[in-house]
Amino acid sequence: MVRTLIKLVILFLFGSVQAEWLYAQQIEKKPFDQLAVSEVACGPSAALNVLRYSKGKWNKALSKYNQETDAQTLRYSIYKKASVSSRTRPGAQLWSEKDMMNAEDYVDYLNSFKRGMFWQEKYKRKDLRKRDGGEASSLLYDSITRSLERGGAPTLELVMYVNASEFNIDGGKWVPFSGHFLVVLGVNKVGDRLDIKVADSYGGRQYEIQVQGKTSVGDAPALLVKSKRFTFFKKLQREFKDYQFSISGVVGM
Repeated sequence: MVRTLIKLVILFLFGSVQAEWLYAQQIEKKPFDQLAVSEVACGPSAALNVLRYSKGKWNKALSKYNQETDAQTLRYSIYKKASVSSRTRPGAQLWSEKDMMNAEDYVDYLNSFKRGMFWQEKYKRKDLRKRDGGEASSLLYDSITRSLERGGAPTLELVMYVNASEFNIDGGKWVPFSGHFLVVLGVNKVGDRLDIKVADSYGGRQYEIQVQGKTSVGDAPALLVKSKRFTFFKKLQREFKDYQFSISGVVGM
């Protein structure tokens, strides 16, 4: 009886602050690992992770490319999809080790798996830059939950910002230096902080990140991301001292 009362009090006091986790599909499966192909194959690998953790026709689209192993599936999908010309980068492909992949090409690459899926909603990108931290955080949360509720695993554009003082120029100015794609497996809102479970194709791992909105000053990113698991950026973290991680965009339904 006493324990029940304690639980009710806790629920009354904190229930409105901490929401329940909302998850994608089949999150028990291991993510595709880009290192099976290339250190810079995060775009094509993230796209396959979206298919793996989405439901319905998006998930079934992955079966068209299935091979004996995940590494072979990734290579085959790149062979079939990546050589298409980029709309935004003249002379470049959607992905190659030389051209890599930007955010706009990632959306085109992901939606290319939609062919033959009539009436199926496309994935769209929302830019979170140049927004106040609170607004960016709310838009990020709404975009993630909307996509997950519709059965589509969203993608985060993770960016490493480096202070320009590291280059001995214009100290205080923040420069976007390197980026990576993470696929959302689940989200939980705790006060003004977002806890997000992600699939990282760099090593094929799952872990949680924390996202906090803040008042942006100048070029400083408005969404701060914390995690000790960003192995994709380890070399750069050793090279630079003054850096921040942020999310510049979200791709979802």
